[in-house]
Amino acid sequence: IGATGPTGATGPTGPANGLNAFGSLYDITPDAVQLNATTPTTIPIETQGSTSNVTYGTNTIEITTPGIYAVSYSVSTDLDASGDVTIAALRNGVEIPGTAVEQYVETGQNQVISGTTLVSLNAGDSISLGATAGAATPTATFGNVSLNVRKLDA
Repeated sequence: IGATGPTGATGPTGPANGLNAFGSLYDITPDAVQLNATTPTTIPIETQGSTSNVTYGTNTIEITTPGIYAVSYSVSTDLDASGDVTIAALRNGVEIPGTAVEQYVETGQNQVISGTTLVSLNAGDSISLGATAGAATPTATFGNVSLNVRKLDA
């Protein structure tokens, strides 16, 4: 083994932390909304959590810094008529691919539906939760709802 060589140059300083943008909405108050089979109905989420480099709108998290985000949600729901319900994260009102979770819900049997995905988001994107029904138009009661976004890249 030979002599140790000279120390190399110091590289650039990385970001101050690994989580430079995040936000969360949550709601524990049950809210009843009418669902349909074609257009997602916005799920009410009224309480704002901690935030960094995102803002809030009505039932939405507004992205201000572009990048790769982890988008996750959890929804507790019950229907007034048994059937399928699909929950998905929405970007500007349109389903984000990979976030839709469909589940059969029996009347009186509260179900928890959750999902997570990684997605590239742009400044100005508005993130919300939407629900659609199978073939009927039931009333869904949503409680214990949460929506979270976390920017993963620097």
